[in-house]
Amino acid sequence: MNDKTGEITSDVQQVVQANNQFAVDLYSKLATAVNGDLFFSPSSISLALAMTYAGARGDTAKEIAEAMHFSLPSDRLHQSLRKLQQETKTGGVEFRIANRLWGQRDYHFLSEFLQITERKYGACLAEADFVHAAEAMRIEINDWVAEQTAQRITNLVPPDSFNELTRLVLANAIYFLGSWENEFKEQATVDANFNVTPGQTHPTRMMRQSGFFQYGEFDDLQVLEMPYKSHMIEWKTVKHGDIEGQEPVEVPDGGSDFAMTIFLPRKVDGVAHIEKHLTTKIQEWMMLQPSRVSIQLPKFGMESTHFLNETLQSLGMKKPFIVDKADFSGMSDNPEGLFIGSVIHKAFVKVNEKGTEAAAATAIVMRGGSAREPEPPKEFIADHPFIFLIRDRRTQQIHFMGRVCAPTFQD
Repeated sequence: MNDKTGEITSDVQQVVQANNQFAVDLYSKLATAVNGDLFFSPSSISLALAMTYAGARGDTAKEIAEAMHFSLPSDRLHQSLRKLQQETKTGGVEFRIANRLWGQRDYHFLSEFLQITERKYGACLAEADFVHAAEAMRIEINDWVAEQTAQRITNLVPPDSFNELTRLVLANAIYFLGSWENEFKEQATVDANFNVTPGQTHPTRMMRQSGFFQYGEFDDLQVLEMPYKSHMIEWKTVKHGDIEGQEPVEVPDGGSDFAMTIFLPRKVDGVAHIEKHLTTKIQEWMMLQPSRVSIQLPKFGMESTHFLNETLQSLGMKKPFIVDKADFSGMSDNPEGLFIGSVIHKAFVKVNEKGTEAAAATAIVMRGGSAREPEPPKEFIADHPFIFLIRDRRTQQIHFMGRVCAPTFQD
């Protein structure tokens, strides 16, 4: 596994471990509740719930902390989450997160809470009028999310999501598009059948390439890690005397180190078995070695919306959603009190052949010894349901998780 933790502090590492454990927990819950394709961003949800945690007290805070696996004192937790965001380099990928809290305007919000959300998370709490203008608030929140994601995520909040009892809304939206460091050639993509079940196929477009990748073989599955482009390149017009031309310029922000890891069961119907062991086996399964691999991977895209109230309650976060038991007294001193009305999350991902000219410069990172006959490439044919995640290999943070059961794609 190509890890580049560098100068990541102990507290940040603890936060990443907590976030990743929550990611696997949440995946396990959603995998049993959702049929077919699945996609979400555990890191986005963790970040937004951490802002809510800043205003929680008593048993409410305890339940959130236990569900989120938070163990650090609150001040160090929020500082570490801020540091984690700063350590996430996005120079090579398009990575947009929108998260914000909306609270009923009749409530007085404490300055300490507002300082934490603004200084540690770069987010202010917006006043809302859910009692008298629920539909207007829905439109306002949706417009804000669409603006933050360059119109990639629209209509996050559906009609009738709010009512006169709504006091706090937590909205998440995320968009990700990464270019492969080793691009697939479009002319190599072919029509193929994806085995949804042992007796059912689904037409797909299968991308193909061979190269050196981080790879592992285990009893029940194969694991492949595919890096995304680490630097963003733009073409800039330059003049040398009377001659005008174009030259590549690296976009500032530092080199990113995002990668997709794919967990491919050996059996067509083996994904459920893999999901049962994900919590205990994921670290073992991500111990990979460089290998020459022949890859077949379907093009796919998906947009998922999740209403997470029941899912979070099933993880032990119960009191925050109960009007007469939630304790958000660290957020507001209004005697009526606050509770979470909705946790809504929407995510979008698109995977295709695309890369950039800069990616070709580092297409082959590892090479085998030249003194022996090269081994034949490993065959990695993702023609049946698989699990995938996208993480930052530098910080170790899992940003996205998903499952592909019947890949569809629209250009």
